[in-house]
Amino acid sequence: MSGSKQLIAVDASGRVAGYSVSKDLARLEEAINSQDKVVSDDILKMGKEKIDLQNKLGEMEQRKQDEKELASMPEHQRPPAEEEIQITRRHNIENKCSELVVTINKPGWVIRSVILYSDAFFKGGSYVVHPS
Repeated sequence: MSGSKQLIAVDASGRVAGYSVSKDLARLEEAINSQDKVVSDDILKMGKEKIDLQNKLGEMEQRKQDEKELASMPEHQRPPAEEEIQITRRHNIENKCSELVVTINKPGWVIRSVILYSDAFFKGGSYVVHPS
């Protein structure tokens, strides 16, 4: 020891390394800062993954609860299933338009409104129809 400050480090596998603080201080600070950045990035990534997984779990639990509620309802009160709703498109070339026909094949259910979304076709991005 020549009176200079030294740092002795031992890693997890038992390897020993010595650093002269005066010579290697800048390199050591860079290594620590880059390691901190990697750790911070990993923590942020894991935090985002945790939130995504919590959201998925919440959606699954909500779906399960909704299925239980639907199963407990009488048949006539259950909303129409996907196969009970029919959507048909007809193109009218002469008038340069398309017609969209929505029908429900479930007794007692009525279509109160239809909302169409398209920024390309509708001013404001949507169009609402209330059939009479």
